[in-house]
Amino acid sequence: MAAASVSTIAATLAAGRCAAAGAKQSLLPRLAAAGSFSSRRSLLGLGLAALGAGVACTARVSRFAALSATPDANGFLLPPGFTSRVIARSGDVVAGTQYVFPNKPDGAGVVPRTDGGWWLLWNGEGADGTGGVAALRFDRAGSVVAAHGVLTGLNRACAGGVTPWGTWLACEEVGRGAVWEADPSGAESVQHLGMGRFRHEAAAVDGARRVVYLSEDEPDGLFYRYRYTSAGLASGVLESAAVDGGGAVTWLAITDPSAASAQCRTQVPATRFDGGEGLCIMDGRTVFLTTKGDDRVWRYNVLTERMDVVYRPLPGSSLRGVDNIAVSPGRDLLVCEDGDNMEVVAVDMSGRATPLLRLSGQQNSELTGVNLSPDGRRLYVGSQRAMSSERGIVYEMNGPFPW
Repeated sequence: MAAASVSTIAATLAAGRCAAAGAKQSLLPRLAAAGSFSSRRSLLGLGLAALGAGVACTARVSRFAALSATPDANGFLLPPGFTSRVIARSGDVVAGTQYVFPNKPDGAGVVPRTDGGWWLLWNGEGADGTGGVAALRFDRAGSVVAAHGVLTGLNRACAGGVTPWGTWLACEEVGRGAVWEADPSGAESVQHLGMGRFRHEAAAVDGARRVVYLSEDEPDGLFYRYRYTSAGLASGVLESAAVDGGGAVTWLAITDPSAASAQCRTQVPATRFDGGEGLCIMDGRTVFLTTKGDDRVWRYNVLTERMDVVYRPLPGSSLRGVDNIAVSPGRDLLVCEDGDNMEVVAVDMSGRATPLLRLSGQQNSELTGVNLSPDGRRLYVGSQRAMSSERGIVYEMNGPFPW
């Protein structure tokens, strides 16, 4: 293959003008037809570089089917072949148990069990000590077999994050909020003040590097990391990200995580993020952060220590009100909408956003806690104010997910 042909293909990719749907797959026969090894290597390198830069092919067909125009019995507009069911309602006993599910369900996480089942941990965002964490145990068939509270007395337990050792970090969204660690079995919970006293939103744990990433729900909030020691989360160093104009990140130490004399976010000249919300980690090396003030999804590469924006709203964008976030087995970002038209939206690495489901008839609510069962076959999502300002509902979706 001539060098000019390689350059033409690379330029086409970089301009986002793919000749047909499935353009990434169309590279494969071209690679096979390339004459020399050096030509094949050049073509592959240029093509992947263009795709890796976040270029979307305008003719690419989405893996996600269009939503039905008719809501199901629970009010969901779903793709063909999908169904929904209610898992829990605030103020009601969880079916098959004696546990009353808490008010205002917000962030959630899934912890696999050795028996093939899993725990579903769900925060209740009650204020003034009325918040807590619910633990629902599922068997391998996906049925709820037990439920109990694992943490009580919290003040606005917003989102959080699952640890690699199977516990749940619950974050308090108040001015001097803290991070609590809860064991789904009901063992004693622990408060980790080293992660700072501020308006916490979410947490994401990189166990390989012993780092917890933390978001702050303030208009001028920071993006934090907590580097804990080999002894565990009890001790570590809290830092915040300063991002330069080229996306390079420098981490600045917070000198007083207790915020005894100054708020954490005022202690260093770090970059301001407008309303930090959800956090998740993909492939153990890319951290994603949503910010509600500007409706962005940020991407931080822990290997290169660089940060960019993978999604920002444009005219006609299907995603508004970004909030809780999770990673699918297909390496999509699943983003809950706080308001807008109440969708969970799949965002791919080119920034393309496609609705995965929509909840109708609950315009005064917000979607929360999006998570998947360990096998990726069941999706969980909450509607925080489905029934009233305090009472929400947690749902499960089943169907032929495209991963």
